[in-house]
Amino acid sequence: ECVDGCVVRMTNAYPVYADNHEDHRQTIKKWLNEYFKNVFPAGRGGLHMYNNQDHSMMAAILSVQNVIEDAGFDVWAINSDAEYAEEGQAATEVEERLVPKALS
Repeated sequence: ECVDGCVVRMTNAYPVYADNHEDHRQTIKKWLNEYFKNVFPAGRGGLHMYNNQDHSMMAAILSVQNVIEDAGFDVWAINSDAEYAEEGQAATEVEERLVPKALS
């Protein structure tokens, strides 16, 4: 049962990438999973990842499903290994849809 909610908006905040950026993301993810099982981050600021709008919306939708249905989606995995045409990778090289799957 959801009894309360909160949105924290940060003005002029932007994910900053460093050499060990993914290590920091994993530290945040682990800490939230251990101490705040009822926190469901979404979007660029919440996931500390520069996702495009589609990925951010997908994270929000799946987070809602996690809250309402306890669906178990790992929203941190959205766009974690996507390849882009800008990087010289053809979209046809992806063998499956880049859609998060429920954690087992």
